[in-house]
Amino acid sequence: MPFVCQPRHLNPPICGRKPRYRSTGRTLDLFEYYAPRNLHPWLLGLKKYKRYECSATLISDSWLLTAAHCVVRSQESRNRTVDPRDLKVQLTLNPRDDRFVTKIVLHPDYEPGINPLNDLALVMLEEPLIFSERMYPACIDLYGEGFLSSSTALAFSRANESRYEYDEVLQELDPDCHGPAPRCRSWRIEDTQFCGLALEENKKLVGGSSGGPYMQNHGPDAEESWAVSGVMSASVDRTGCDQPVTIYTAVHHFKEWIESVVEGGQ
Repeated sequence: MPFVCQPRHLNPPICGRKPRYRSTGRTLDLFEYYAPRNLHPWLLGLKKYKRYECSATLISDSWLLTAAHCVVRSQESRNRTVDPRDLKVQLTLNPRDDRFVTKIVLHPDYEPGINPLNDLALVMLEEPLIFSERMYPACIDLYGEGFLSSSTALAFSRANESRYEYDEVLQELDPDCHGPAPRCRSWRIEDTQFCGLALEENKKLVGGSSGGPYMQNHGPDAEESWAVSGVMSASVDRTGCDQPVTIYTAVHHFKEWIESVVEGGQ
């Protein structure tokens, strides 16, 4: 049965909850059940000019949160987005399920570059989604509740290919953008940014992961509330380090803008 919720309301009661298994009488495919794209039904892909480009997070029935650099015409473009007709939202592996976009809103202070600033965009679907156990939104960390937390976070790595698969990457906050190795050079970031450090050596975010969420569970295990604290903006190599640093845009700094666009329908 579909879920009922206010269409433009952020953080509805159902947000950020992993799906619960509902028996269909068939053998449960554990590999399929535990696939990140199924456990996190708010994870979506963005196709630009029919090619998979970036990741995004469903935050209401009509709006997705992603990185601005994913939807501009070129990486030098500051305020010109691609034509919404050239952008599609990937819901499943089947291209027939792709959804059309009607509006793209860049943050007005977006600045492109190797380390983009204010790197956020909101994408509006042409037709609202009907929430179900297979598709509903993530919560949004509008007040920075998880931003300074030392708890483990989840990020999602997706190869820039046609297949619809994500790999969970455990991360922790690296506020100084430095990393654990003394030889690593710190990377200068702004107050509206933070860095994530992968906790597993062989896990890293690859091309196609940009725009995806840095997520923390704000609720107990029995009452999950997975919230987006950041949006993946850049991955840069540091002198003396094997592992690149991942830079995120901290969403709570942009609370008023997100609410005005999503809830105001601007």
